[in-house]
Amino acid sequence: MSAADPGPALGVLIGYAIRSGLIGVDDERWAVNRLLEVLRLDDPGSYAGPTEPVGGADEALAPALDLAVSTGRIGDSQGRRDLLDSALMGALMAPPSVITGEFWRRYEANPRKATDGFYRLCVASNYIHAERS
Repeated sequence: MSAADPGPALGVLIGYAIRSGLIGVDDERWAVNRLLEVLRLDDPGSYAGPTEPVGGADEALAPALDLAVSTGRIGDSQGRRDLLDSALMGALMAPPSVITGEFWRRYEANPRKATDGFYRLCVASNYIHAERS
């Protein structure tokens, strides 16, 4: 396995997660640890904080997926990348009870806004691959 530095990949993904509202600024350290767990790494390398991502979820995930391929964590196939990108984004998501609770709270006030917000969350988390459509 390679000693590739995960710092830049973590910076982009954490920056994306904050910018898209998946996590709050106060969740940064927790999120880094969750991503390290999914990537099966012990050390964040040169990670020095979130960086401003360019583009959407696919662009934010690409460095982490490339890192996983280069370190032998996954094979270099679209299927393996899709499985790992789901695990990475899942590590950044609130539990289902929080998401559904928030949805229903918003739905009571405005069903359309609740549905639109849930759709945006699904796109931000790459559950809906909007960039592939």
